[in-house]
Amino acid sequence: MRSAAICYLPVDSGSATELRCYLETNCPVAIEDGVAPMGADFLDSVETGISLDYVLVLLSPDSTQPAWPRARWESVLFEQPKQLRTQVVYVLLSDCKFPAVLRKETFFDLSRDFATGRRSLKRWLLSQLTPVPPVPKLPERPTSSGQDFDSFESLADWPEFIESSERESLLAFAHARHADFEAVIWRDCTRRGRAGILGDIAFDLGLRLEGSWEDTAQSLRDYCAEHRVLLILENLDPSATELVNFGGKASVVVVNNSDIVPRRPLADLVRLFSSWKRNAGRCLEALGDVESHLDSPEILKEEVWTEACSLCLASVALLKDYGRLAEAHDLLARISSAMQVRGDLAAQGQVEWETSWILEQWDQAVQIPGRMAAALSEPVQLSLFG
Repeated sequence: MRSAAICYLPVDSGSATELRCYLETNCPVAIEDGVAPMGADFLDSVETGISLDYVLVLLSPDSTQPAWPRARWESVLFEQPKQLRTQVVYVLLSDCKFPAVLRKETFFDLSRDFATGRRSLKRWLLSQLTPVPPVPKLPERPTSSGQDFDSFESLADWPEFIESSERESLLAFAHARHADFEAVIWRDCTRRGRAGILGDIAFDLGLRLEGSWEDTAQSLRDYCAEHRVLLILENLDPSATELVNFGGKASVVVVNNSDIVPRRPLADLVRLFSSWKRNAGRCLEALGDVESHLDSPEILKEEVWTEACSLCLASVALLKDYGRLAEAHDLLARISSAMQVRGDLAAQGQVEWETSWILEQWDQAVQIPGRMAAALSEPVQLSLFG
C-alpha cells in the first residue's frame, strides 16, 4: 500500500483529522499524522514527510505565518521532493497568503466548499493509486435526462449497506460517480444461490477464488476491507442479504423490485453449454438459469433427464476452468440429489468422483463410497465433463 503524510498545525487538527479519515476510507493509502509540534516550524513537519509517496500540505492563515523564507520553501517543497520523487499536494483550508507558484502545482481549494473539494482530492488520489481503473460494469445509462440521484450521494463518500427500489436513480448515480470508487459492479443475481452470488462478485472484481463458499465470502470481506468498491446487486434472494454485507470500505446496494427476465428453456441452455469454451461469457451469465433448472422436479422426467445431466456437467467443466470450485461443488450437490431420487448410481459415481477432486483441492478428507468404485468400473460416457 502506498503511503502519505498529512502536514498541519494543531489549530487545524479538526479539518486534518476529518480529511485523513475520509481519504483513508476512500483510497488504498496509509496516511501518517504530520502535525507540527506547538511552536515548531511548519516546514520542518513537511520536510519530515517527504520520504513518503505523497505529502499533503494543509494551508491556512496559521500554517503560512510568519512568511516562509524563499530559500527554505523552495528546498522543502520543490528541490527535496524532486530528488525523492515525492508528490506534494497543497490543500487550502481557508484564505491565506502563500507563494503564488503553489497554485500551479497539485492544488485543491477546500476553503469555500470543503465537501466538494475533498471529493476532488479523493478522485485525484484514486487516479494516482489506480492509474488504469476497471471499466464500470453497468447496464446502459438511463434514457431520461437529468435523473435525480441526490439520495445516493453519500455512497460516494462513506461505506454503506442499503436496500433501494429506485433503480433508475441508482443507475444514473453509478454512471455519474464511478470515478469515486476503485471499482463499480452491477450484478443481476436472479436465481443465483449463495455460492453463485459470491462467485459472480469475485469474478467481476477480477479475483480468482478457488475455495469453498465460506472461504470465498471471507476473501471478499478481506478484499473489501482494503478496497473502495461499489457493489450493486439486483434481484438478490432475501436470504442472501446478510451474506453480501461485506463491510470494510465497500458500499453495497441491494436493488429490489426489478423486472426479472424469464428463465431460458432447458434445451436452449444445453445447446449453449455444449460449446461452453466458445461461449464462456454467455454461459457464465446463464448460470442462474442452470441452477433453477437443476432445482426443478421437472428434470426427474425421463425425457429431460439426460439433458439436465449434460447441462450440469458442462457447467461444472466451465466453472472448474475458471477456478470457481465452490459453484461447481454446489451444482454437483444439486444433480447428486436428483440422481439419488432416480436411483442413477452409475452417473452418481461419476459425480462423486468429481466432488472428491474438488474436496481434495480444499485439503478436505475424501472417502470414496462403494457405489463410486463400482460405477467407475463400468464405462459411462460423460463427455461434457471437460
